[in-house]
Amino acid sequence: MGSLIYFNIGDGKQVWLPKHLGYEKDLLKQLELEFKPHLNQSKALKWTVKKTPNLTDVVGPSGQGIIENMILRYAHSVQQGKLKKSLYEEQDIDKFYELAVKTLPPIHNQLPGIDNMENLYFGAELGVIKKRKNDGSWESIQTNVISDINIVRYLPEGSLLVANKNGEILLGLDNNTKWEVVTKFSKKENIEDIDILDDKVYVVTSVYDGLPFMAGGENYELKVYELSASSLENRSIIYSENRKLGYLPHAKIIDNNYYIGLAPDSLDVIDLNTKKINQLKLPQKFTDFNVSDKGVITLYNRQGAFSDLFISNDNGGTWSELKTPTYTIGTIFFETPEKGHAYRISTGAFDVTYILQKYQPKKRKKWVNVSKAPEDCKYILHDEKYYPKFCVSKSDEIYSISSGEWYKEINIL
Repeated sequence: MGSLIYFNIGDGKQVWLPKHLGYEKDLLKQLELEFKPHLNQSKALKWTVKKTPNLTDVVGPSGQGIIENMILRYAHSVQQGKLKKSLYEEQDIDKFYELAVKTLPPIHNQLPGIDNMENLYFGAELGVIKKRKNDGSWESIQTNVISDINIVRYLPEGSLLVANKNGEILLGLDNNTKWEVVTKFSKKENIEDIDILDDKVYVVTSVYDGLPFMAGGENYELKVYELSASSLENRSIIYSENRKLGYLPHAKIIDNNYYIGLAPDSLDVIDLNTKKINQLKLPQKFTDFNVSDKGVITLYNRQGAFSDLFISNDNGGTWSELKTPTYTIGTIFFETPEKGHAYRISTGAFDVTYILQKYQPKKRKKWVNVSKAPEDCKYILHDEKYYPKFCVSKSDEIYSISSGEWYKEINIL
């Protein structure tokens, strides 16, 4: 009983790594108890991998012919870079695993947690948390639970609270060197968001019938649980919503109001003092939304040249329609009705370019370019204020933008 893990190590190559990770011992004990009456011996046989397996090429075909495949493969090789080249020669499996884990970038589509020192915490694959220190350096924190970390939050008393794809919420102990599963949801219930206010923790979950073409599904059930930060195993449901279709739920707390949205047509506000729910009247269906610290709601629908953008400065009482950035839209966020930023995606034949923009209401061209991300950028990460701050390259290097310029923050190995 072991684990099979794969790593993308650059230049279009992967390693599939068979490894004992430690937590299998508890699973083995359960099986030993179950099958003990039928076993000929009580001693378990343990295998050990002697060296790292051979590299495997993983660049797939484009489906557009041999010439396009050759160009795609060349572009892929050039853009990958040599960040992880030192992994090629590492044959010791434990050292390889240790090095490979350090190269894991933050997972896409998440907002980081932030502590009192303005350090940011992002979730990554294989139970890893990526800490971005306030000086621009990065380090890895391991939870030792091999599941993707999709949410990281910082509790007022100093511990990290994380959610993984196993439906577990883990609490960091002893300066986040040890981890305890403090609550667990059913296999069908997905943890979508976590927000913290004083001594309360709010967890957004979903249950739905999945569809292959979207990050959501049919017969969608959305819930919000309230937990005490001092007793995380006890929880109560303060909100429940059922929809025929739903995707990309998330939430935010502003002035004791909990904004909970589910695309394409549900945006509610929970008064956390009274638990009263206000269903906002929306101007139309939407793809995504967000709320600034000043209470400005941004609501937008990605639909190519027919995309729409609305903002509200009075808690959804009235909505103002604004001009959208040039498609394809990545994200849009307004701090105030006059101050907005976004990033757009420009797609070429064999690559994608990310362009940061800002809103200028007094100019004829409302959205102007601020900066273009590095050419090898594969996705954008936001900071805790929803500003598109970081770029993860195709070789998992991390860039950040400052004063309109991009700087390489990390070369992980």
